[in-house]
Amino acid sequence: MPFVGDVSRSQYFEYHDQVNESLCPGLLPLLDKHAEMIGGMVGLSSNPDAPPFRYYRYESLEGYVEAFPGSGGVCIGDSVYSFNYFEPHELVHAYVYRAWGDWPSNGLLREGIAVALSCDPMDSLALASYDWRDLLHVHADSDAGYALVGRLASYLIRQYGMQNFSQLYHAVPDEADAADFEAEFARFYPVSIDEAWQSANKAGELDSGLSGCFGDWDCWTTGPPLGLSEEVTQDCANGIHRTITVADGQNGVVLLKSGSDLAVWKTCWEDAGPYLLIHDDPAPTNLSAVHWILMDPGTYTLTLWGPADLQVKFYVPAPFLGPACETAGEVQLDGQLTTQIDLPAVDGISGWIRLTGAVGKSYNLTPIALGFADDPSLPASVRNTLTYCDSCDPSATCVPIHSGATQTLSITQGSVLHLQNINASADGFLMKSGAGLWFQPVQGGADQ
Repeated sequence: MPFVGDVSRSQYFEYHDQVNESLCPGLLPLLDKHAEMIGGMVGLSSNPDAPPFRYYRYESLEGYVEAFPGSGGVCIGDSVYSFNYFEPHELVHAYVYRAWGDWPSNGLLREGIAVALSCDPMDSLALASYDWRDLLHVHADSDAGYALVGRLASYLIRQYGMQNFSQLYHAVPDEADAADFEAEFARFYPVSIDEAWQSANKAGELDSGLSGCFGDWDCWTTGPPLGLSEEVTQDCANGIHRTITVADGQNGVVLLKSGSDLAVWKTCWEDAGPYLLIHDDPAPTNLSAVHWILMDPGTYTLTLWGPADLQVKFYVPAPFLGPACETAGEVQLDGQLTTQIDLPAVDGISGWIRLTGAVGKSYNLTPIALGFADDPSLPASVRNTLTYCDSCDPSATCVPIHSGATQTLSITQGSVLHLQNINASADGFLMKSGAGLWFQPVQGGADQ
């Protein structure tokens, strides 16, 4: 059945939309910016007289699936078909087709470059058991396979440049087997494909975050810095790209958010992955969560990957983590919403936090992606422990908090947490960042 819909035009796009509603006013400029920024990475010419890219957006998911079974989006030549407003993965295919020509390269390279420049999809599973030979003809039914070939493409481009990758792309036809691929790879790279595969996976394990792709688009900011109590306006791709600045004398920021994950980037283009990935409480009764985020002074890019509510409440004065119990930083626990203390993905976090704002109320405390264990065989100075005390007094009652377990605590006037050599770095993409402590109010707030 022919595609019938309204047509809008921009500098680089002809946008066909079946949905009977006004086109998001910022969508076409967003697409043009994407073509210039991401298309430019593969050498796409910004000639405004070139034929437009065509984007076909279907009215319903059912209509799209009927036309293209078994896929979430598809690119044919330099035309993209999707149910979504904005498909960065398929757009990369269109840019490569236009910049590098109609060349039927194999799935590993074709999908590798698309994932590398779109960060879509990114799989959080442990993937070391996969071999590149199994992914020469990777298909859309394997998010894990896509993530791995994207990681390989990202590694090769970072280490040896886009030109070498483009040459390999043109040298390997779709029907090439593993031996053909291995031989062609050796023509353009000073290491073997096996060595590159191992190095790419090792880099991903060490860097975590979005090490399997380039964050240029996610790090691109579309608006002014996010102000206190400002209502967030999402762009037409259901995302947000804004910045916040933690000033000298401040040690973090308090956010009220719900919905999609929030990526907090410190130095977008120098580092391979986000500084933090902020999750919300999955419990359906809590529509929002209050986030106390430990951050050094500096400017950070905030990226939301879908619909969400976000508001900067205030900035936290230093110290967030006090060096002694008497100088503990203060975290005010919310009496109704989950309060999350979000920690950067680093090892050896130590300090004291005073818990205020909810005296007499009980909370379920859950450590998320934190590594600690009180090994009595180690000297006290190097143990990894998390302890809750009802005051700073030497005779205070203190209880250990166990890694991965939920414990119910009753907050008193002098309640403090003591973190000693806590490791906030786990292995997976979704767990490496977003580590911290979740305080969920016990329903009714009764003392325990």
